Amino acid sequence: MLANLGRLLLAFAALGVWSFGYGQGVGGAGLGQFLFSGVLGMGVGDLAFFAALPLLEFGQSQCPLLSDFADNIDTMQFLISGKVAQ
Repeated sequence: MLANLGRLLLAFAALGVWSFGYGQGVGGAGLGQFLFSGVLGMGVGDLAFFAALPLLEFGQSQCPLLSDFADNIDTMQFLISGKVAQ
């Protein structure tokens, strides 16, 4: 949860620098929509996503299986088409 808070604070600082450095700061016609989308997208959405990750019980032990699965799919695609996937 602390890493998520750090990421949200970094995004907040970057958007503040961008808006005051290259825009109108806290003014402008789209301020209300910008704040509303930020609260919904970054606040509620990201916090709910990161809160749900432990409930999924997706441990690190399953990560090598996924890379092997992706490698097998890539190999089958190469054998079928004769081209390297991009």
